[in-house]
Amino acid sequence: MVSYNKTTYLRTSNQININENMRIIEIEKKYEDPLKPPICRQVLVCLDQTKDVSIAILVKPFGENNAFQCLPMKDMTKLYCTFPLIGTENFSYPIALHSPRFKILQERNDINEGNPTNKDIIETAVHLYNEVINYASKNSWSDLYNLCYMSKSKHTPFQKEIFDSIKAIYNVIPIVDVQKEIGLGCKESLFSNTDGELTYGVIIPFMDKVEHSDELWELINLLNTKPIPTKENCKHWATISPKNKVTLEVVYDSLLKEKEMTDFVTRFDSVDDVIPWLNRFYSLWIDSSNNQEFLSKGIAPNQKDQFVEVSKLTFDNNIDEELKEILTFFEPNFKAKLLHKGITALANIKINSLSNEDVSSKINDHVRKQFSDESNNTVKRTNNIQD
Repeated sequence: MVSYNKTTYLRTSNQININENMRIIEIEKKYEDPLKPPICRQVLVCLDQTKDVSIAILVKPFGENNAFQCLPMKDMTKLYCTFPLIGTENFSYPIALHSPRFKILQERNDINEGNPTNKDIIETAVHLYNEVINYASKNSWSDLYNLCYMSKSKHTPFQKEIFDSIKAIYNVIPIVDVQKEIGLGCKESLFSNTDGELTYGVIIPFMDKVEHSDELWELINLLNTKPIPTKENCKHWATISPKNKVTLEVVYDSLLKEKEMTDFVTRFDSVDDVIPWLNRFYSLWIDSSNNQEFLSKGIAPNQKDQFVEVSKLTFDNNIDEELKEILTFFEPNFKAKLLHKGITALANIKINSLSNEDVSSKINDHVRKQFSDESNNTVKRTNNIQD
């Protein structure tokens, strides 16, 4: 039993033994205030008895087969030497670390970073962390991002080394919950290690506003691409591993900019999904920026299934298909200038528009010019025109 700050912490008899180093214990938290009911919390403890070092995380039961959910610890005291070292909330270690061997500062708010004993304790703690996160990954525990939050507020060489060691562990372990199909989930690693080179294992949809991030997640989830975290976990992984973030601009540069429509279509299970996807993409772009920015940068499909700069396209105001074919005879690239009729998200973009009347007028101009040229004996009428 430990009493601290008018609160008593008592270990109960409830315990789950995982292996010789790891167990889940129950701690009852009692307050001096009789109006506050006691709280029981479960804690995973991993111990190296030889080194007298232990680490701990808050957990609660989740699902079946003794699976657990890891609870937030990023704002809690990280270092303990019998009692908490208040002020170590931002220490570069993601979970609680205890050792009575710690050589602490007189103020009891930190450890002596240059002390060899402390370095040995931290090295042991890193090994224990590796054991815990691997076990959690293999046994389908959830919310493993709570084992990865670390502060960069202190840039001492000692803490940077700890930060890099922990990051090197969690980067390549399958700890990110991803959704392969509706109702079917699995875990992937942030990165894959191939011959010592890290490549992206997952990509993380991210925009500044939550509602925009959610829509971007929906869009990327419809593509044949790398796995993405479940929507509810995306914001956590974006904070932990910003290098994996994929923004709207990245999607545009990777999939649309200077690309052929034929290549883009391969990202979908069905060609029928392409135009609806583009409409949602354009709506998100416009909603998150402005029409003028889209007009200056955006590309969209024309009626020959080619991507063209939006500023060079023209709205098709329900032009009759026969009139299009007639004008295409005079202007072979006419359809290439028309915005794909299925693209409806650009209705408020200020670009030119053509109607049946406009197209008929263009046809008449071409016919008059043809007759004029014939009258002046400059052009002989082709068989196609005569027919």
